[in-house]
Amino acid sequence: MMVFRLVQSVVLLTAAADDSVHSHLGHAPLAPPFTDLEAWQPLVGRFAFNITTLSSEAQRLFGIGLLLIYNFDQPNAQSAFKACLENDPSCSMCWWGLAHAHGPFLNRPTKSSDDLAAGLFAAANASAQLAKRRDRHSAKERVLIDAMAVRYPANSAAGDQVKSYKQYAKVLRTARESNVSLSSDVDLTVFDAEARMVLMCDDAGYHFYKSNGDDLPPTPAEGTAEISKMLRGVLATTGQTHPYAQHLLIHSTEMSNSEALGAGSRQQPI
Repeated sequence: MMVFRLVQSVVLLTAAADDSVHSHLGHAPLAPPFTDLEAWQPLVGRFAFNITTLSSEAQRLFGIGLLLIYNFDQPNAQSAFKACLENDPSCSMCWWGLAHAHGPFLNRPTKSSDDLAAGLFAAANASAQLAKRRDRHSAKERVLIDAMAVRYPANSAAGDQVKSYKQYAKVLRTARESNVSLSSDVDLTVFDAEARMVLMCDDAGYHFYKSNGDDLPPTPAEGTAEISKMLRGVLATTGQTHPYAQHLLIHSTEMSNSEALGAGSRQQPI
């Protein structure tokens, strides 16, 4: 527990507005309007992820929404992506972002039927917009949107969300690993790692390690070492600057003591 508290003390992340979701700071900030760049920028930082859109405002708002996803702040991320779509309703990646922001994540791997329905609707719109001009989108965008198309069960009330999420993780992983250029893409690698990690979580918490008591080091679960290796590779490629790789590596290593503290010390405010 001491190590976990120390890790949290160096993670300078804003908290989600939902009290039932684990908060990194223990409280929720007041969200400034998404039109107020100067108010938002110090909260979310900067990280480039270019998308196919003719609207510079949609691009800017997408960047904010993505950083909020990296922070596990889904309510504000949803608002950001809705603001994106007000500026460019045909932006397939803006629909993709909204779909992602309704989906499972480490702190809430099981979602309500309302979230599943909203995610399915956004994912379907992302696919529909992509189909209109698929050749104009980057390979990375196509992979992300195609994977998102299977992330949600067709029946939001009775469908098996774990089964559909496994399919999403498989599609994402296969597409990335089957293409040499995509296999080294830092964003796809991070979302691949995230998908694997979500499948190692349930409503009782994270299951990246098995505890062996206070006197012995924990045993990594199957897949944990590979996930951490992927995230370390992204950080090495980006000069330790990819915010989601930083965040996820903290969680994939937080029971391994020193490495989690090292990852936390590199975490930038987002």
